[in-house]
Amino acid sequence: MGKLQKAFFLMMCATVPGEALAARDAVLRIAGCTPYEFTRAITTSRMPPRDMARRVWRDAPHLSEDDQDFLLATMDGETLSARDYARLEKLYAKCV
Repeated sequence: MGKLQKAFFLMMCATVPGEALAARDAVLRIAGCTPYEFTRAITTSRMPPRDMARRVWRDAPHLSEDDQDFLLATMDGETLSARDYARLEKLYAKCV
């Protein structure tokens, strides 16, 4: 089990408010995002970014060269920032 998963489970099991806040801060620090970005990532993503990128690559009719480069990097497993993930979601929405 990774650090992020351990910290998340500690947060979920915390019974003291200070404990829960400390665990939440650890989760966000490890994930490298804000509470809003973390919540959005775990509630809206139904498939991994790599799979989303593959579907966009396969189904999108016209992609700019910049979008093609972005999708290729994503399919190669590059870690996405919150901004890049939002970009991928927009591209994905055009295909669905």
